[in-house]
Amino acid sequence: MNYQINEISANKDITIKTLHYSDVNVTGLDLSCLNELELIKFKSYGSSKRKLEFYFSRVLWLTFNQNQNITYKTTGKPIVKYGFLSMSHSHQYVVICFSERIELGIDIELISEKINKVKSKFLHPKDKYKNLIELTQLWTIKEAFYKLFDGDGIFLMDDVYTEVLHTESNSEVFFDDRSLKAKSHSFFIEKDFIITYCILKK
Repeated sequence: MNYQINEISANKDITIKTLHYSDVNVTGLDLSCLNELELIKFKSYGSSKRKLEFYFSRVLWLTFNQNQNITYKTTGKPIVKYGFLSMSHSHQYVVICFSERIELGIDIELISEKINKVKSKFLHPKDKYKNLIELTQLWTIKEAFYKLFDGDGIFLMDDVYTEVLHTESNSEVFFDDRSLKAKSHSFFIEKDFIITYCILKK
């Protein structure tokens, strides 16, 4: 099976790993790594794309050596019994971040002109960006923020904005008229993808 796993960030609090797969057929997957409930969920997906995303998210999770099953809240947020995790998928990439003590959210996106078609749906009047890369970064920040707070009544365009935006560096994210704040960190992988994770701002 053709896939590659990389640990792209690790410190005493947060570990982030990616998995990239290619030329994979669903019928050729070794499903023995899935437990009974995971197998049921895997088979419930209608599209091959969604099955591959689910399967490889579990393959990647096994490399964290946590011996914990991933379950889901009613909102769809993945959870584990001990610690916190978040995951994202984009164009045959899976990314998972995990922390034993810090709640977090993560997003990965391909840098593409297609984002211009939806920017009016997520940009806040206070958002500022200079190019396609920064526009894509804004989207990943908002998605990661949304996952961090599990929705919580957040509407990306109306509520969430960032004050400081530097590619491959920290930015501060805010939620209008609420006390929710977060710090985000963005970086590239393979030059064409941006990953951003958000944690609570102290």
